[in-house]
Amino acid sequence: SLPWLLGVAAPGPEGLPWHRPDPDRVAAWRRRFAEALPGARRWVGLVWRANPRNLSGAARSVPAEALGAALSGLPGTGFVALQGGEGAPRAALAAALSAAIDGLGPEDPPLPDLAAAIAATDLLVTVDTMAMHLAGAMAHPAMVLAAPSRPGFVLGTGAACPWYPSLELVPRAAGEEWPAALRRLRVRLAEGG
Repeated sequence: SLPWLLGVAAPGPEGLPWHRPDPDRVAAWRRRFAEALPGARRWVGLVWRANPRNLSGAARSVPAEALGAALSGLPGTGFVALQGGEGAPRAALAAALSAAIDGLGPEDPPLPDLAAAIAATDLLVTVDTMAMHLAGAMAHPAMVLAAPSRPGFVLGTGAACPWYPSLELVPRAAGEEWPAALRRLRVRLAEGG
């Protein structure tokens, strides 16, 4: 929140990426994805839950089952569950999607590993959480499921994100439940988003 409090404007794409993950770690994740999802033409990472200890965490989180149901059957797409610390929901999501793997172990990975795993995907689908900021800092393509109360100085108010130009927002309108936003997400992914 410091840039917002200080009135600092978004730096624009010329300042990106701010972070570059270790290329060897990225290559190792890509090998893992290729072995686990051999028929996939693209790999999409999934992060669906914000920190539950945060006051807005529940509002920013999408039920794993709803995400899995919305994304199942997308041709040529392999999904990688990158949600840290949620073994059972990750396994349930992987089971709901015909081409999916549980990308992380039972514990939250160190940040360098999470950054490399995100960088190894072709696209990240995430809620407003640390994974979103990592993708933005790396100028990695991501689609962000944004809760109605969340657009602000970082996310902006339209589909574009002023601080992270590589992110596309898929906002949930006020009074709307997640399934409507997830249907829009599916359409964008089917279009090649």
